[in-house]
Amino acid sequence: ASMRPHPLAAEALLHLAMIRRLRSQLYDAEPLAASAVVMREALYDPLHPDVIEALGEWGVALRDVGRYEESERVLHDALDRANRSLGYDHNMTLTMRERWGTALYHLGRYEEAAATVDSSIAVKRERLEPNDANYIMALSRAGDPYWMDSRLDLAEARYQDALVGAGRDGTYSILVLDGLANIALARADHALAERLFEESLAVAAERLRPGHRYTQTVRVDRAHLRIAQGRGAEMIDTLENVLEIRGEVFREPHPAIGRALHPLGAAYLAAGEPARAESVLLRALESYAEIPETHWRVGDVSSLLGAALLAQGRRTDGIRLQREGHATVVAHVGADSWQARATAARLAAAGG
Repeated sequence: ASMRPHPLAAEALLHLAMIRRLRSQLYDAEPLAASAVVMREALYDPLHPDVIEALGEWGVALRDVGRYEESERVLHDALDRANRSLGYDHNMTLTMRERWGTALYHLGRYEEAAATVDSSIAVKRERLEPNDANYIMALSRAGDPYWMDSRLDLAEARYQDALVGAGRDGTYSILVLDGLANIALARADHALAERLFEESLAVAAERLRPGHRYTQTVRVDRAHLRIAQGRGAEMIDTLENVLEIRGEVFREPHPAIGRALHPLGAAYLAAGEPARAESVLLRALESYAEIPETHWRVGDVSSLLGAALLAQGRRTDGIRLQREGHATVVAHVGADSWQARATAARLAAAGG
């Protein structure tokens, strides 16, 4: 007969997983959290809060190592159990709902992600003060799927609400200002985007250690502004540096690495180095293996890859990839989206 695990052993494993995650030792955290789930499922009823807690930690650990499909399944399971045993508006249920929302967001399931996070905010608005960090983070995350889905007014409203609570110079304002800058960029208001990115990076420089993940997010987002301004070549060093920093936490292939390789490919293209762009964009596609191939990011990278081939005189394949990439973007986020405007412009420039 196998020994029954001890509750304290499960507790210790879960605690260790959390510490590893907070120290960005993500690949160590995941198997520890997985083991804690197995132990707690052996100890308790499937709907026990300790089982749900362990599932939630494992789901986040899977998300952090870029295993988005698995993460979504585990977090949905955790949410389902929390709804059934703790109720719709229990704090742990809200946490699971928001975590599941981030997994949906990463998979490009924006409508579901928005509905999920909004329902959680509705409860938090009643319970928490406007300047509560938990509420501010939920609000800023709520803006993200609307931004990706080109529902820019809704996204902006969420970010503005978050800014009221965060103030303009707190740690959380870094991501909120970044969100507002992304909205301005999506509306092609480059001057406003510029000011907001600068403001965000200034707060980051004051508040965070160099290399902090918030700062890297803003640096990548500002690179997209430079690319839109036709100044992509200026961003090569910045993006190579982001890759170096992310490479200390994530192992390639990983979607977070892909999200830096993606604009780096565009930057090399802008610098007139299409062969370098091609190899970087192929790496981006590998790092995007954990998001669906129907995702607009995959379409945009295909479109850029097409441009890189065209610039090397490989016209047939180049035009084909640009067309396919554009079609993928349109199918995911619509023809009127800010994402589709970029792939359409590329295709028009190629005469395709």
